[in-house]
Amino acid sequence: MKNIAKILGNEKQVYLLLGFLIIAAIAFPLACAWKGHPLYRDIHLGTAVEYSKTSINIANTQIIGFNATQTPTIQEFPIWQMLAAVALKTLGPWWGWANVVSILIFITSLYPLYMLGKALMGQRGGLWTLVFYLTQPLIFTYFGLASTDGTALTASVWFYFLGYRLLSAPSFSILIWSGALLAGILTALLKLPFFMASGIGLFCYHLVLDRRSIKNWTSLASVGLLAGIVFLAWTKYTDKLQAGAVFPLVDLRLSNPEMIYWYFGDLKYRLSSGVWLKGGWRILNGLFGSFILVGLAMLGVWRSRPLWLPLCLIFGGGITTLIFTHLVLHHGHYYMMFAPAVAMLCANSFLWMKDSFEMNERKEWILVALVGLLLSLSVVQGIVGMKITLALDPYNQRVASIVEKFTTPTDRILIQGGGWGGDILTRSARTGLSIWKTSFLEDPENLKKLKHLGYNKLVMISESPMLHAIQATNPGQADKLRELYQVNRTAVAENWPVLYQTEDVVIQEIP
Repeated sequence: MKNIAKILGNEKQVYLLLGFLIIAAIAFPLACAWKGHPLYRDIHLGTAVEYSKTSINIANTQIIGFNATQTPTIQEFPIWQMLAAVALKTLGPWWGWANVVSILIFITSLYPLYMLGKALMGQRGGLWTLVFYLTQPLIFTYFGLASTDGTALTASVWFYFLGYRLLSAPSFSILIWSGALLAGILTALLKLPFFMASGIGLFCYHLVLDRRSIKNWTSLASVGLLAGIVFLAWTKYTDKLQAGAVFPLVDLRLSNPEMIYWYFGDLKYRLSSGVWLKGGWRILNGLFGSFILVGLAMLGVWRSRPLWLPLCLIFGGGITTLIFTHLVLHHGHYYMMFAPAVAMLCANSFLWMKDSFEMNERKEWILVALVGLLLSLSVVQGIVGMKITLALDPYNQRVASIVEKFTTPTDRILIQGGGWGGDILTRSARTGLSIWKTSFLEDPENLKKLKHLGYNKLVMISESPMLHAIQATNPGQADKLRELYQVNRTAVAENWPVLYQTEDVVIQEIP
């Protein structure tokens, strides 16, 4: 015990708090999975499940239900999906193994973030950076969530840690350069906005640090250039794979004008105050939980000795948001690109205030325990504000059991309301095509083609009652009506034979 205390030194209280937070972040997703409500994004988990049932092959990557012919559909490089599939193949079909994979990947981001905090603020700064990182509701949630998003954040943290090392090293190191290049490429292939935010942040930091160093400029520029080339080659490859898709739910190729808007938005979208207010609210919930922590971060900005790296990283994230406006504001997980910088600012401010008071060891224990309690409550407040209850909604489980009961594994299903990533299809182990509504079947040629491909069942699903209730509590939406499947069923399908029907779901035979 004495040896342990000697290793921990004067910061043993923080180590214990940090250990508790890591255990809690690990236990939360595993407990949810154990209770039958795994935390996941269906668009990513479905691919991993499909891999585990067939073969792990990049050229056969599918978003479940995304087109009528199961043509490969790829967005990000599927490294997480492949690793999750390996776990599901070897350890069993329990989806909690996918959460374990996310945990093991995400936990590796703690080392580079600690090292950054330590380099900027000393050992205490590194430890408290991790404390404020793990108690951000968005990070606590995505720590073990089964999706590629945590992997993208992990890659980006390694990228700007190695980029920082590259810029601050007294001489060029091929090892650091190679690591920065690998992390940069992986970040770009997983989430381009994360890569852009990190790259802009490092560029701005170098302007402040040592703008005259040709060596550093060349090193950083070469990493960005090579990562960009790999990204363009990957995009060309994925667009080619998707070219043969029949009835895609969304054409994800950049040649599709709708995708240009999806990524970048337009001037009207940028000038809408509503989307910025909603985005700001989601940032407050996701990064701070308790809004009083905003003051702590702001104090970090206005300190007499500002930490230029986190400020530059926040600036890079802001510029990225102005470019990928619709993509970032529409998807809350993109706010994670601000999380490490916010954690560093909060840690710096907290240590500055803490050092303003003289404390003995007893008071130190009391302070750390109190701060840990308050931050834990902040996490709870934040994840409630992020509507974590939706992840525990049993609605899709019930609907999937109905679909499984009234269809067979050989059926091919048209499914409306089944989720962007084919959640109902994955849960019920069925093959199908996700559709927005039945109006496109009014064209006899479309219907004929689908029947030729073997589609013989139509499943339509109403909005989850829990989802509707939560949305109806939003300001200005008290009169919002629940969306029932009837509004998406047009005349062509109204008289098809019904196999099962309630207000929530209808299953029909395609004659």
